[in-house]
Amino acid sequence: MPIVASAAKSITMIIPPDLEERNMLAEWRKRRAEQRDLRHATDLSNKASRLLKQGRAEDAVNALREVVRLRIEGLGNGHETTALARVRLANHLISVGRPQEAEEQALAVLTSRPSADEIGLQACDAKLRALSALGRHDEAAQEALAVLTASARIYGEGHLRTLKVGSDRVQNLIFLGKFDRAEYECRAIITARAGQGMLWLAVNNALVLALIGLDKYEEAEATARAALLQERRLAQPVGDMRLTLSLGLARSLTAQGRDNDALKVVHDAKAKSLRTRGGRSSLPGAVGVVTARALLGLGRLEEAEVEVREAVAVSDSTLSPTHHRTLEAATLLGTVLAAQGRRVEAEQQLTDCVAAWTTHFGPAHPRTVAATAELAALP
Repeated sequence: MPIVASAAKSITMIIPPDLEERNMLAEWRKRRAEQRDLRHATDLSNKASRLLKQGRAEDAVNALREVVRLRIEGLGNGHETTALARVRLANHLISVGRPQEAEEQALAVLTSRPSADEIGLQACDAKLRALSALGRHDEAAQEALAVLTASARIYGEGHLRTLKVGSDRVQNLIFLGKFDRAEYECRAIITARAGQGMLWLAVNNALVLALIGLDKYEEAEATARAALLQERRLAQPVGDMRLTLSLGLARSLTAQGRDNDALKVVHDAKAKSLRTRGGRSSLPGAVGVVTARALLGLGRLEEAEVEVREAVAVSDSTLSPTHHRTLEAATLLGTVLAAQGRRVEAEQQLTDCVAAWTTHFGPAHPRTVAATAELAALP
């Protein structure tokens, strides 16, 4: 070793580095580690997008959880990049049937930044969707009014983001049995939004359900068929929209007593939906309800029971026990049991459903009234 280098090494071993220099070195190392973690978070975020395209929703959620953790450690809980990561995670948690966790992520954003900014509004939107999935439909519909006001102030009344909040609100109005109001708000959104893209399809689907609730079955059928025709004109399939629209059409057909036609619509739509990815985990519950109702109308009771029991299980696990769809499926199970002559089981099932409808939707809700009448009519 050269004499000069050896001497320098000996001196540094005897005299410790300056304290300020050590602190600077530690800070530099810390920044390097944070930058490395942030790059890793970006890579994971991109990986999550790829996983979703591959239909690996759970793996994507796990990747997004790690993104949130790294963003919090590197940037802090209140940073906008962290907030956006939480919102993205919340939306995917809803799609895989974990709305309670989604609400927690949305609330974490709203406690760290104002709801009146753009990111805050995205968190509000995720929270509203979580509330609906949890069966807290009235809460979601009411909170949507404040979000609509804030969104209109930032984006404008006719902006896509604002109208989407309105679209989600009308779905909750339908769950609440407020069909007149839902029809009115659907038509207002359709008038306000030029073009016939994803939002137009979603609002028309809600309109179909509102019309069915108002006993306008033929108009509901015509609306559903027009929406399906427009969906087929789109360059690319839009998630599970075709299947969703087909379920609305099938409901309108069943309401007219055309159960064979309804069953064919559902079966065809299910076959086509298998070719696309990204469907909601709760959608099979809706498919089961519509299928079971058609099978019941055709007198195929054993098949109907299998379908509706699966619908109850799926809806209960991916939404909540008090969600409108879960209770709809559970009530239909009671109807199927009664049609099979299993009176004791049917009475217990319908009694539980009447109690649940009354508690969570009120005694005047159309479903409560119908279930109560069905229970009273048991032989």
